Amino acid sequence: MPLGKKADAGDYVDDFKKSKAPQFKGKSQKKRKEMAIAAYLSSKNELAQLVRELMIEELLGENYADGKVKGKSRPGRVKKAGASCKGSVSSLRAKAKKYGGEKGKMYHWCANMKSGRKKK
Repeated sequence: MPLGKKADAGDYVDDFKKSKAPQFKGKSQKKRKEMAIAAYLSSKNELAQLVRELMIEELLGENYADGKVKGKSRPGRVKKAGASCKGSVSSLRAKAKKYGGEKGKMYHWCANMKSGRKKK
């Protein structure tokens, strides 16, 4: 019988300890208890949230509440906007003037990147 939404961790432990299901065959009572707690946390989505927060903190160095990466470093912005960085700087500037919104911004960005000083 499946456990309901209002079941607490103790209910999960009791259910797992009494179960005769094949996945518990040969498992110790301690292992069943660990499995029960993991199943409880998974059902409450608490474990997944904790893992997500730890991964974000490790990758970003900080734990932002909104979960977004700060700044505009999003690979593929030019292509997603429907722009292309092919062409001369003057043609890119003309396209930036012609188009508005994100596409115009991307043409303007491409022109700026092409017109920048080359590294020695």
